[in-house]
Amino acid sequence: MTFWQSKPGKLVRWIVFLPVGLLAAAILEVIPIFAYRFAATVELKFTLLTLIIGIIIVSFIFLLLSLWWVGVFLTPTLSCRVIAPVPKVATVIYATIFVLFQVPTLVGMFRDGTGWAIILFKMLFSVLLLGGVVVAYREPEEKVTHAV
Repeated sequence: MTFWQSKPGKLVRWIVFLPVGLLAAAILEVIPIFAYRFAATVELKFTLLTLIIGIIIVSFIFLLLSLWWVGVFLTPTLSCRVIAPVPKVATVIYATIFVLFQVPTLVGMFRDGTGWAIILFKMLFSVLLLGGVVVAYREPEEKVTHAV
């Protein structure tokens, strides 16, 4: 038996899974908002060089966007299936705490008059993360081997 399977190891895993999952989700949520605000402040002059650099940056942005999408979707799997000792209980706790943080934030953003792009982004982020929670909650399918 390893340390992580003993009672103190399981206690450490229960204590660590939630901060790791919520911190990873918070970092993934903030990165595109900072990128959006940075892009809004940059003023570009259109020349051939900026057009070529723009094409390269846009293709790189699609790569980063797809990696971000996968990261958001797999964050609950990392924290609830890999770290937490009991995955189903951990996913319920994770989803509950995430919703309790996200709903007041979205309501406050509507009241404050935050831009629609950021509100839609936060809604997309919430749907993606909750989709990842559903995937993490499901039991992994057993491999079926057929005797020949």
